[in-house]
Amino acid sequence: MKDFAGYKRVFHWSTKAWYHRPEFERDVVFGTEHPDGGGFEMAMRWHALGSDAQWSAVPRLEVFTGSWAALATFPDLLQALAEVDGQNVTEAEFCDMLRRCGFEDMTEYTRPGDDVAQAETPTINDLAASAVAGILADLTDRRGIAHEWRQIEPDIQAEIVQEWRRIIREALDK
Repeated sequence: MKDFAGYKRVFHWSTKAWYHRPEFERDVVFGTEHPDGGGFEMAMRWHALGSDAQWSAVPRLEVFTGSWAALATFPDLLQALAEVDGQNVTEAEFCDMLRRCGFEDMTEYTRPGDDVAQAETPTINDLAASAVAGILADLTDRRGIAHEWRQIEPDIQAEIVQEWRRIIREALDK
């Protein structure tokens, strides 16, 4: 097996990074990083699954073949995932799980050179923007509909608004 001496556990919450765009996947990339450069990565990605009547964002672990040995060094993370087996954990819940397992958050929350630092705790506007982007991306992937609101059928618009409200309510309850 590969020697991981000197590597540290890291993650990047891509969805919250300053460079994230709505058309990008919703994911958290994590793995190992060496101070001299290089590392091994994998990702938890959220995919829209379900039927027209009921769908949800479901996390799926994706690991490149060159990172399988690195995955084996995370038995605590695998155990934490086993404890929530069958539950659709959110990105925030997964990031909390990574932190509890000793992963360092390396997410670039602010653009380099920006004078005003954005707080790591998202505002209601951040949550709403993220919810809108994620829901539209999920619906676009699932149904092939256009991103523009005026082109979305009224029943789909109602579904989107209902999901926005649910996501924002959940975020405010945390």
